[in-house]
Amino acid sequence: AEALVTNGARVYISSRKASECESAVKTLDKIGKIDTKITNWLINTSVSNNTNSTINSVAGQAKALPADVSTEAGCKKLVEEFKKHENKLHFLINNAGMS
Repeated sequence: AEALVTNGARVYISSRKASECESAVKTLDKIGKIDTKITNWLINTSVSNNTNSTINSVAGQAKALPADVSTEAGCKKLVEEFKKHENKLHFLINNAGMS
C-alpha cells in the first residue's frame, strides 16, 4: 500500500475493525503528505508547465472502508460503499489475516 500511495494511487483499506482501517490510513496519509510537500517544492522550482502537470499527479491517498467480507451481504455493502467513491477498480489485493 505504501508503494501505491507513493506512486499516486488511491488506496482503499478494508477490515472488519474500523480502528485498524483508520490506523492504516493515517500511516499512509503521512506518506502522501510527504509526497505532497515534495510535489509542491518541485512545482515551485519547475521551469516547464509540462512538468507541472506530470508532477501534480504524484501524491496518492488512502481511504478507509470498514467491512466484514466474511458474508455475501458484507461484500455487497463494501462494493456499494466503494462505488460511492470510484466508478472502476483497477486491481484488488486480497489478504486474509488469520489469527
